[in-house]
Amino acid sequence: MKKQQLYLLWTLCLAFAWFTATVFIDFFAVPEVFRQVSSRNEAAALGIAIFTKFNYIELIVSILMIITSGLLLFKEKISKALLILSALLIIFPGAYAFKLSPEIKKYNGLKVEDPYSEQIQTQLDFYHHIYVKADSAKLLLLLGVVIYTNILLIRKEEL
Repeated sequence: MKKQQLYLLWTLCLAFAWFTATVFIDFFAVPEVFRQVSSRNEAAALGIAIFTKFNYIELIVSILMIITSGLLLFKEKISKALLILSALLIIFPGAYAFKLSPEIKKYNGLKVEDPYSEQIQTQLDFYHHIYVKADSAKLLLLLGVVIYTNILLIRKEEL
């Protein structure tokens, strides 16, 4: 197996693991937390804790993908598209970790009895909606990386 194929395989594994972990957390783990925990505030705090930790793991994975696809481009002269896709992916965990999760945590921690509770809920819903939409876009982009990397691996095997 050539170095190119190993780099491609490594990128594929990272993208697939990230995609799978996101699907698991989004569709199984966090909904289960909300079903099992009796208090909405406790469930929200636990959900935020899970997502915040996962955001930092995502940052590490996205950096590894950029490094791997960068090596493919600069050492092996593989298409720039993989590096661009990998670089775009770092936007999501960066935005989650440094903006969206802290804002959701802040608004979720405010008291419901607050005279501004309707505004607080509106802001919380706004940030949550952005998070959900961004996560959907991230999943589509990750799926694109998985498919594109598979195509590149198939082409390399044919050579």
